[in-house]
Amino acid sequence: ISILSKQKIKGVIIFSAEGASFIEKIVISLVCNLFSTSSIVFIRSGFFLDQFETSKFWRLIYFSLLKIPPFLGSQGKQWNEIFKKTRIKKKKIKLIRNWISPDKILSKDLLNKQNKEKFTFLFTGWLVRSKGVLDLIEAYKHSGILRNCHLILAGDGDLMNELKNNIEKNRLHNISLLGWCKSEKIDELLLSSDLFV
Repeated sequence: ISILSKQKIKGVIIFSAEGASFIEKIVISLVCNLFSTSSIVFIRSGFFLDQFETSKFWRLIYFSLLKIPPFLGSQGKQWNEIFKKTRIKKKKIKLIRNWISPDKILSKDLLNKQNKEKFTFLFTGWLVRSKGVLDLIEAYKHSGILRNCHLILAGDGDLMNELKNNIEKNRLHNISLLGWCKSEKIDELLLSSDLFV
């Protein structure tokens, strides 16, 4: 409120999770509206999708509050479908796919690797169904090409035990399940990998 009252701010990007975090971020968007400052609420949680689909209470809350922000950020088709169910106007929805922060852009050295044993894919984030992690494992199970590549999964979530069992059961020796990593480790992994999933 202090910043908005003292400066003319063009717009605000508001990142949100689900539940109480979402309500808090909608209040921030409402405050922006009061100061004639445009805002886009960008929900970055697969748990939001789960709550919307399984909880009548949260669906009602989301249904009502999603109408407040001038714009909503969508990561793709699944999010667009959710917003469509809440009758949000298409012009409010802005498709912004996942990205890596500009300060994490890697040097050309990455493209000039020599003597690399295996092509390496890297996934970082929550290990949950809605992130497509199980799809990655399925792809590795059924592709001879991928079985010759290395897949690193850096993160934690409710699929951790299922992934461990799946990797062991299917003898997917080229998949490394690291658990949660600090940002310095993620930086190292980004530099040493060939493709960010």
